[in-house]
Amino acid sequence: MLINIDSFGSPAGPTFVDGISLALASRLFALNSKGIQSPLVDTQPKALTKWRLNRSIDYIEANLLRPIYLIELSNAVGLSRMHFASQFRAATGYAPNRYILRRKIAHAQTLLRDPRMPIVDIALLLGFRTQAHFTVVFKGIVGHPPAYWRKHCC
Repeated sequence: MLINIDSFGSPAGPTFVDGISLALASRLFALNSKGIQSPLVDTQPKALTKWRLNRSIDYIEANLLRPIYLIELSNAVGLSRMHFASQFRAATGYAPNRYILRRKIAHAQTLLRDPRMPIVDIALLLGFRTQAHFTVVFKGIVGHPPAYWRKHCC
């Protein structure tokens, strides 16, 4: 099932699959664990250090037009996927795959300012497999479909 999730056309599909895999592994571990956690243990994940956050954001920006895998980001900052994902979320407020989608849509807004560039070309450039999926994601983040945004918000 997890292998087929990428076929939905999401440009963050690989990152999403990695995140789901980690969540499932974590949940299974928790269900099988018999140990009792000490109340003195801090259960809040620490945020990424500033240099790790900057490096991961730079990596995302440099590779925005291609699929970005969670393992690539975690390797770029020297953390495991699980630690990176939780610390990235603590630092940004977004899971890595959600952050990547938001950055893609922000880039799309810049591209939409050029009325000569067709929306379908923008969608494909940013890694969406269809304009329809791009429109759904864009509307979910921005609040309006790309054509409306281009016409009224530029």
